[in-house]
Amino acid sequence: MKQVLVILVIIAVVGVGALGWYYFKVKNQVVSLPTVTEGVAPGSTETAEGEPEGEEFAAVVPDVATLEAVEDYVGSGTASRSFDGKVFSHIVNANLPEPAPGKFYEGWLVKSQPAGDFFSTGKLEKQDEAYWLGYVVNQDYSEYNQVVVTEETEANGLDGNPETHVLEGSF
Repeated sequence: MKQVLVILVIIAVVGVGALGWYYFKVKNQVVSLPTVTEGVAPGSTETAEGEPEGEEFAAVVPDVATLEAVEDYVGSGTASRSFDGKVFSHIVNANLPEPAPGKFYEGWLVKSQPAGDFFSTGKLEKQDEAYWLGYVVNQDYSEYNQVVVTEETEANGLDGNPETHVLEGSF
């Protein structure tokens, strides 16, 4: 149990760091985050000197999926998703080789039922030796319970048509 808790805390810390980097990296996307007063739990109406006046702070623990290589591809990764009632967050961290020349990696969320309901969560970016993406939106996509990473053709860009599946996993 202690190991599971440590792993969840590590995932949360890495996820928050990745989201912060993502917020500052992406152009033309404005995301408002709540103001946090030092010593006051987010979501609380407590003042720094006062007593709590509102709801208790409840941490949102993300769902985590293990991503495994498909067919002859190599690599692995993890994906997380969470919804706090307002913001849906999805992060993918993947250990993959360089894509073939003229190719890139793209992330997808897939809903099991109805079959065929999916959407792109964007291009995976290389950071150090791994690939990652952060997807944050003010809509609940918690029903999308599968994650796919594909290898896509650069010339086609983010065209909404998944090509070759490289990694897959489920929440």
